[in-house]
Amino acid sequence: MDRRKVFSYFNGASTVFADPLVIHRRLTRSLGGNPNEVCSRADLGIAGPREDYPTEEDYQAAIEQEIASEPMRFDASEQLMDAVREVFVMAPFDTATGEGATELDCRNALAAFVTFLTDQKKTAVNSPTCSPPTENPPQ
Repeated sequence: MDRRKVFSYFNGASTVFADPLVIHRRLTRSLGGNPNEVCSRADLGIAGPREDYPTEEDYQAAIEQEIASEPMRFDASEQLMDAVREVFVMAPFDTATGEGATELDCRNALAAFVTFLTDQKKTAVNSPTCSPPTENPPQ
């Protein structure tokens, strides 16, 4: 299966397989054409540790900016998780039994997909190229 570039992930019920090109296309469409932008908005973490700021005023301004961005972050997270549940065909969560995909399962599936794509890019970059043609091609 490795040669076919098939992606596997846990959908909340079992490990399943998917065509990464289909996942990427559907995720891109579901997120309005720019999944990276939605992911970025979902993970806005502006204020770092206090020691990263030269003054207390700078630190407080960063905290205020982070608080002001929370509604946008929450909206983007909802949009992202809805898209992941749909595109990855995650098992619906059953509140009566506790079975099905949790939000953590959805985040893990997305993270595994991103890792898969990153690994594929590394492999493509490191793949050997064809050897140059010889002067006397086989007859």
